[in-house]
Amino acid sequence: MIIVMPNADSSWYINSYDGKEKYEDFFYQGIYAAYEKAYRIKTDKKYRGIAGFIYGWLWCYVYAIKIPQLFFGSCPLSAAVFPDDQMVDMPDNNWEMYLDNYMAADLKARIA
Repeated sequence: MIIVMPNADSSWYINSYDGKEKYEDFFYQGIYAAYEKAYRIKTDKKYRGIAGFIYGWLWCYVYAIKIPQLFFGSCPLSAAVFPDDQMVDMPDNNWEMYLDNYMAADLKARIA
């Protein structure tokens, strides 16, 4: 078994809505491809799974839905899910640091 646990920093493991950060592309074209070339990995779907912890839950959930032909199973763990009132009341500097660049610049205004 090979387990890869990339650190995506504050990218939420996805491409940013504005195209400036392309973590998801990096995962498939960089990390994923490098491990398949470096190790004798079985590449059939039935041998692949994906998991994510806290903020990583999103990427494993999104990737499994977007490309179901790639992964047999998905295991989102300890999902960082916030109710609308917490999102609206989040201080602007936290919003900008964690969500603005990846979700949408005006998302907070749309939730309110």
